Amino acid sequence: MRMVISGVSSGIGKETALFFARAGHTVYGLSRRPCAIEGVRHLVCDITDEKSVKEAARSILSEGDVDCLINNAGMGISGAYETAATDDIQRIFDVNVIGGIWLTQAFIPSLKRTRGRIINLSSVASVVPLPFQSFYSATKAAVDSLGYALAMELRPFGVKVTSVLPGDIRTGFTDARCKNPSEPDDYNGRIARSVGKMEKDERGGMPPIAVVKVINRAVTAKKPPLRIVVGAKYKVLALLAERMSKRLRQAAVYSLYGK
Repeated sequence: MRMVISGVSSGIGKETALFFARAGHTVYGLSRRPCAIEGVRHLVCDITDEKSVKEAARSILSEGDVDCLINNAGMGISGAYETAATDDIQRIFDVNVIGGIWLTQAFIPSLKRTRGRIINLSSVASVVPLPFQSFYSATKAAVDSLGYALAMELRPFGVKVTSVLPGDIRTGFTDARCKNPSEPDDYNGRIARSVGKMEKDERGGMPPIAVVKVINRAVTAKKPPLRIVVGAKYKVLALLAERMSKRLRQAAVYSLYGK
């Protein structure tokens, strides 16, 4: 199998690239910065630059069609919606949403020929939006929704699309999160408390391999689900959230992260 994975420089992307390379697949790993991963054919690609995406796709496809695209690259920002910087908002949508769109568009013709797979990394935050991570939650909801619609468009061509929704995962993502340094006085420390609790949960979360195993399931299953939540407790959380009224769901999340 020939696979393309974005965001392979660290975390889930790196572990996923290593896993499939060790399993004998041809893996093309994309990231903004050069990095060496055993068995992975790395290409420098900034997914927020459409020209860079097209060049990377052209290089990969010159060697033949691909069987699987894993849209993993992502970033996070935290802080008050009220004072979020325009550049940060633009950046998170470019990385988490637009870059994945460009990559997917570039490889769809090839995936149609191979009746391949598209795996999109979303988040439980797409189902349970989080205060002070509103833009991250919004981008991951967009990823999930776009994948759901795309699956219907590509169904006649045999291309399967799956959203993978991790919960708290122990990676460098936590320390790399872009934090808004401006906290208005009238929030009374709520932002720092909320983000601090989320980061504590992340540092005590599941290892990246838990996500890799779910991605492998999406890649290898004859009929992969449209959405797979990673981790038993997060599956329960996502199920409850979808069955609760929005008011009740919001009250529960507010009690944990909003007060």
